[in-house]
Amino acid sequence: SSAASAANAILDHMREWTQGTRVDDWVSVGLLSAGEYQTPSGVFCSCPATSDGQRWAVVPHLEIDEFSRQRIDASAAELLAERDAVRALGLI
Repeated sequence: SSAASAANAILDHMREWTQGTRVDDWVSVGLLSAGEYQTPSGVFCSCPATSDGQRWAVVPHLEIDEFSRQRIDASAAELLAERDAVRALGLI
């Protein structure tokens, strides 16, 4: 049943990519940040988003609790550190 559950989740995810999200629903997806939810601009971050099957749009103004804020900030710090390390190697 675990394999069937995983396969079903993959199907749901791919449906959202190709056909868009359901009305009044959103998913988390890695998008190039423009600073939404106080994430660093220009870095790919997981954001709450909707899709029409062609374009993704970040869901604005969701309430972020303290635990989630801490996790978002920690993830953003890791992403920036990784970007800076690659930059220091002259790869970007």
